[in-house]
Amino acid sequence: MQRTHALFFEELHHAREACLSLPLPSDRRLSAWLNALHLDQQNAPTLKMLSEQIGASSKTISRLFIRETGMPYQDWRQQWRLLKAIELLSAGLQVNDVAYRLEFSSDSAFIAFFKQQTGQTPLHYIRGGH
Repeated sequence: MQRTHALFFEELHHAREACLSLPLPSDRRLSAWLNALHLDQQNAPTLKMLSEQIGASSKTISRLFIRETGMPYQDWRQQWRLLKAIELLSAGLQVNDVAYRLEFSSDSAFIAFFKQQTGQTPLHYIRGGH
């Protein structure tokens, strides 16, 4: 029993903390874009593409995201992609469909991203390995 407790605490100590939240910026310049994103009408674009979409400089958008979400846009985008991937996988989509939908260059690129973020492959995660 003592060894089991020791193993448990060692595993707990080395476990990665999963952060599955996504703070949203409230700046009015981003409201139409966030609404389209929420309605599943588009993916979270690159910083350059977002800059072109809303007509603000990349620096302005970067400052907004850091100030309003506490993270740089690229980190926010990665978190959005992770949460969207979990949502799509939970809805029963196949890994290759999720990779395509979230605009990864390949299935393996998506799997590598997912594993880097969660420590597990998408299938293992969805099957309850988290």
